[in-house]
Amino acid sequence: MVKKSKRAGGAFVLADTQPIRTEVVLAIDPGAAIETKTNGLSEWHRSGNDWERAAWSLHTIDALRYVQEFVELYAGHAVLVIEEFRLYPTKLQQQALTELGTAQVIGALRWIVASYTEQPVTVVMQSASIKLAGCKRLGGGCIWNPNKSQGGMKHDPTVHVGKNIHARDAEAHGAYWVKAICRD
Repeated sequence: MVKKSKRAGGAFVLADTQPIRTEVVLAIDPGAAIETKTNGLSEWHRSGNDWERAAWSLHTIDALRYVQEFVELYAGHAVLVIEEFRLYPTKLQQQALTELGTAQVIGALRWIVASYTEQPVTVVMQSASIKLAGCKRLGGGCIWNPNKSQGGMKHDPTVHVGKNIHARDAEAHGAYWVKAICRD
């Protein structure tokens, strides 16, 4: 039986009622621009009681191909964490008449998972606000900076393996899932 449940911190999970033993997690901070590396990815692999991680950014088409390969390789025992897209009232003017590319990327990601019918991976949608809690689980790796133009986050590069803001955001999403939600 599959049910939709709300987990702590605004993460929505589509999951079986049985606990999921997650061995592999891929977290994505989806981007809007096709021609730039605005899609952050962070892959986490369970290693005993700890997790090994990597974080990087890719062009949109390369990120989608990577997710397709991830779903095929880890079907049945992986989680795909995706940052949700919300059109906030403060961004209405800025995003008016745009194609809302981030929402399109999220739709493509969900289509990739849905089209793989053999033991699909679990999809978790996380609020952007979870990044701060995820950074804290990396060891205090970011602070809230409301004056910063890019989302209000300032990352501490000493605790992140990602080299740019998108990779670090994905890393924070992954950290939140493996350290706060996936405690088995």
